[in-house]
Amino acid sequence: MKLILKPFKWITGLIAKRVMNPLSQALLIFGMVFSVVVAVGSVIAGYSLMAGVYKLFATPCIALGCFSSGFLFQMFMSNYIFRSNAVRKSDYEKSKAESEECIVKLKDELAESQATVNRLRAQRIDMTSFKQIAELALAEIDMNIDDVRIDWLKDKIELDKMLRDDKCPQYIGVYHKECRAKFGLDMKSVRLSRTKDKKIVVYGLEPTYIGSKDDKGGFKLRQIQTFRLQKKGETAGKPLDTADELVEKGVVYRKDLSKKVDVCADLNKIEELSRRQERELQERINNGFKTVQYVSDYVGKVGRSFIECLLKTRFPECEIEFSAEPNDDATPMLKFIEDQEREAKQIAYANQNARNG
Repeated sequence: MKLILKPFKWITGLIAKRVMNPLSQALLIFGMVFSVVVAVGSVIAGYSLMAGVYKLFATPCIALGCFSSGFLFQMFMSNYIFRSNAVRKSDYEKSKAESEECIVKLKDELAESQATVNRLRAQRIDMTSFKQIAELALAEIDMNIDDVRIDWLKDKIELDKMLRDDKCPQYIGVYHKECRAKFGLDMKSVRLSRTKDKKIVVYGLEPTYIGSKDDKGGFKLRQIQTFRLQKKGETAGKPLDTADELVEKGVVYRKDLSKKVDVCADLNKIEELSRRQERELQERINNGFKTVQYVSDYVGKVGRSFIECLLKTRFPECEIEFSAEPNDDATPMLKFIEDQEREAKQIAYANQNARNG
């Protein structure tokens, strides 16, 4: 509809600007000149009447002429002022509409820019430092996770409000994640030591999360539900909050499901909570051996076999032993092998000199 009326508004404005405004100015000038002519004419006519037999009409003629002149002048001036005010009001409304349209456009651009900034912030990569890694992937798992998060937002709880129910909002999020996770060994944490009886002891052989690929994730549900609360009673000890109950200042409150539940799906209020849920889920995956212990056992067995095979190839005469106890005197695996090779070369060189001597 606005597109249809816009040409008509433009034509009306053009006519007002090119025709009505000059016409109003010309009419004002004509009225002013005409009122002056009427005033001057009435004065001349009055003086003429004074010289004749109708001198009694001279004064009324002059007064009536001046009054008519003032009335005409005021009428034309009022008309011009009315038209000028109408034009200024039209220009003001036009400028106001353009300003409001510009403000809406700027708000949209600002929202788009903010979304771009948030997206780039989330995708930011720190490339100021590089670290050498020596990670050995030994197992790969297809993980399919539904993470359910229910948290009371106690910072927004409302209690003991006059003429209001006690209430507290609760965040509910269901996040589905699919990925292919890799688990293995961090070879930089593996340390070796050699005993006098030609035994090599291996320390720090701990399975670890290497990384993941083909990550897919999204929320099936995320919202804030505000529940009315009813007091259950004072608590003894330190009970934990549950999905249906919360503890605040030593008092246990439970959901009053007989009353209305307010549901909010505003992303401005939920975004930070849902991001925290994603981060904590990823942290649990990074330390996921607590939940997938069989993978830890498998990676540990394969890792021990790999290390044993590697060391037996280089030190066939040594017995390999694995220890879970930390040992600060042990040497990192790569340095240990380099030191042993250097020592072997020195012994071989000393034996050769002894034979030549």
